[in-house]
Amino acid sequence: MDNCTHCGAGVVATKTHCGTCGNELPKDDIKGLSEKWKARFALIEKAGGPTLKGMRGLSLGENFRVYFSIHFNFLALIFGVFYYLAKGMWRKGLTYSLFGFSLLLAHNLLYPDEESKTFEKAVQASMMGIFANRANIDYYRKVVLKSNGWL
Repeated sequence: MDNCTHCGAGVVATKTHCGTCGNELPKDDIKGLSEKWKARFALIEKAGGPTLKGMRGLSLGENFRVYFSIHFNFLALIFGVFYYLAKGMWRKGLTYSLFGFSLLLAHNLLYPDEESKTFEKAVQASMMGIFANRANIDYYRKVVLKSNGWL
């Protein structure tokens, strides 16, 4: 979160005017983003921020857009941790990957003789789903809220 240059109040970077004093805010923070990302970020804000707690107030069409444009990122589904690395979210990308790797390692240590690939495929599919589902919200937190960690 940034501060207004006029009154010092905390403001979200995608807003055009300060909610406290009403002055226009500079758009330097999201200047280099494509219109697609700006639209996604605006939709996240309309849905109540990264927690999406305002989803109930959205129309059916907006809920549909939130689901498909915020909760699913095809490139993150395909490239996983590499997508996160390219977007500068390496901490979360590596942590998600280490979590999946630790599940596989624990399974192989507990069941060393089992030849089943079902669990491994389920973990891989789950990790792909986590990357696809979390990528847009994580990127919003990084760019708009200036939070590249877990807080």
